[in-house]
Amino acid sequence: MQQDYIHYWQHPSIAEMAVSRARFQYFTFNKHVHLDYHVGLISQGSQRYSHKGQEYHVGNTVLSTLNPDEVHDGKSHQEEGYTANVMSFPIHYIHQVAQELKHSSCYFQHPILPDPQLCNAFLNLHQLLTQQDPHHIDSQLIKETTTMAFTTELIQRHCKNSQVRSEKQFALSPKQLNEIKSLFHSQLSHSFKLEELATQLNLSQFQFLRQFKTATGMTPHAYLKCLRLEYAKKALLRGDKSTHIAHDMGFFDQSHFNKTFKAAYLITPSHFQRHLYP
Repeated sequence: MQQDYIHYWQHPSIAEMAVSRARFQYFTFNKHVHLDYHVGLISQGSQRYSHKGQEYHVGNTVLSTLNPDEVHDGKSHQEEGYTANVMSFPIHYIHQVAQELKHSSCYFQHPILPDPQLCNAFLNLHQLLTQQDPHHIDSQLIKETTTMAFTTELIQRHCKNSQVRSEKQFALSPKQLNEIKSLFHSQLSHSFKLEELATQLNLSQFQFLRQFKTATGMTPHAYLKCLRLEYAKKALLRGDKSTHIAHDMGFFDQSHFNKTFKAAYLITPSHFQRHLYP
């Protein structure tokens, strides 16, 4: 029986950009969000996930895209599992390329892209970034230029200048939602209370909890936990000590951090950092 696994690599020149290859048969992702743009392709099997109230089944003929802060989950669509290849592009990098292309911003309106040429370009780039360094004198330059070429094509073909909101009216206004999210981002280690968050928006605790979940698809606690894990992963990529990260991100102790990280990403923080491929 093949065991589920996930391997990570770090881009040689783009800060906080991670590349991963994973094989999942039994592991499932609960609802979560990412800080970055995520682009992925299933090379074997198929995956099922929900996103913005719709269910998707994806295989090896399409690219899947996720904008930052979009709630989704994930599991295998078939008993034999699936192999996922993913690249997470930091917001600063995508916005830099978008601005060069005269885009004011970048937003993927469609989570599924049936673009065979771009699928091939993605797989070529993924292989380049995950293979052992061939000791070529221009190895880093090749990786940088290939990454830029792929990102440029992706944005030109599939990114819109700004987000087009659906007709569904969120219970919380965009301003209210951003206010709470900014609070979470700026105070990750703080022990928030429901009353404290509700008071911030002049709502009752019941109103705030219901309206936040309506707006995001997640409870405030689940959303905050996702942020802490995402920031923790970035800190591990930087080489920070796991014990410091646990404290800085508001986890009760190292054991709590390890358990939460493994439940979300299949591996422990130390395993993630120790086996991070150069």
